[in-house]
Amino acid sequence: MGGLWFTRQRSGIADHAAANLTGNPNGQARALLKIAYGISQDIQAQKQTDFVLEGFELAMPVGYRQAMTTGSLCGVMPIEQAIAWDWGNSQRHYLTFNNSHALLGQRLARLMQYAQQGNCPWS
Repeated sequence: MGGLWFTRQRSGIADHAAANLTGNPNGQARALLKIAYGISQDIQAQKQTDFVLEGFELAMPVGYRQAMTTGSLCGVMPIEQAIAWDWGNSQRHYLTFNNSHALLGQRLARLMQYAQQGNCPWS
């Protein structure tokens, strides 16, 4: 379980580093959503998870389990509604202690905070 905690922390640090490096947290947020959507579409097309996705989940920017839930809702409902549980539910921490990645909604909310703080060159 300690390795999963480390991986969740790493994803937050990586998001912060990418936002600082590029100066565009919105681009990082869009990239995470596109990755989740792409993984979801691939799994739906193959009707199974690829062994590479399962084997390298800890190294991927988005976990395939999260990609299946969030990515499959893209196009069905507004993305804000699809990720609202990730950042708005006070009980989410109890159900996600065994996730390999931080919740996508939390990561996106943090990136949007970076953009609103004015850490972007266009602000």
